[in-house]
Amino acid sequence: SKQGEREFETEVILMGRLHHRNLVNLVGYCTEREHRMLVYEYMSNGSLADLLSSESKEPLKWDWRVRVSQDIARGIEYLHDGAVPPVIHRDIKSANVLLDYSMRARVADFGLSKELSDDVAVSGFRGTFGYIDPQFIATKTFTEKSDVYSFGV
Repeated sequence: SKQGEREFETEVILMGRLHHRNLVNLVGYCTEREHRMLVYEYMSNGSLADLLSSESKEPLKWDWRVRVSQDIARGIEYLHDGAVPPVIHRDIKSANVLLDYSMRARVADFGLSKELSDDVAVSGFRGTFGYIDPQFIATKTFTEKSDVYSFGV
């Protein structure tokens, strides 16, 4: 689909220039006719969503929860304040946070992201229901605050 092509192109362009320890690294990509593939570094501990929904025997320790929250916040901070131009992710959620071999969190899935130099007002719904900033409903505009709201959810 055209939407899928745009998301693929957005992700390739952004991930080619965004480099931070709390973002998943794009290793390469391939396009062949209608087939497109992104290759990321292997994140051996899966997604935060998978971990939170698993039937774990022990509750997650508070120090680990704080560290993961800090990792995600640092990734978002880099997108908003360290990237030039700044980037709004627009789909921060636990399924888009991946855990590496040492259980460090990294923000992933940049297909819906927008550079702040772009016109960030959008005419249609983007993101995941339940994580969308309520202000977006009123203004139809994503801002850095939208990502912060989604992070809080």
